[in-house]
Amino acid sequence: MDDVQKRFNNIQKTIDGFLKEGFSEISSEILNKLIEDEEDISDSDFLNNIENNDVEILLSRVGNRITEPKKEKIKDILLNEAKPKNNSLNFFLKKLIEIYSSQKELDNSVKLFRDVCNKYLINKKVFYDESAIKV
Repeated sequence: MDDVQKRFNNIQKTIDGFLKEGFSEISSEILNKLIEDEEDISDSDFLNNIENNDVEILLSRVGNRITEPKKEKIKDILLNEAKPKNNSLNFFLKKLIEIYSSQKELDNSVKLFRDVCNKYLINKKVFYDESAIKV
């Protein structure tokens, strides 16, 4: 079981690294776009491929510093394809989704690995909290 735990820990570190790198990247990109204002940041095509569960995970990973009413507004924008009134918000949400999408494959591999492990475990179960990135 130790080898399984080590594997999960490595995947968690990788996802955490993606998060940190992604947020650093998004911060610099947003600052650059707001200063330069060169790119069309009103494109909302990114809203076509997001699912409810993805939005829930994405918002939970952002943390609890956003109030529930604001999270509901974000969900409405993302799930109902209600184009954001603010181009900067549109750009930021697009970048958050890109970051999450890059991690989603790892999340899926963790879930698959968890399921395989659970088939072989007796009187034990592996749990994976996608929101907290914890096994």
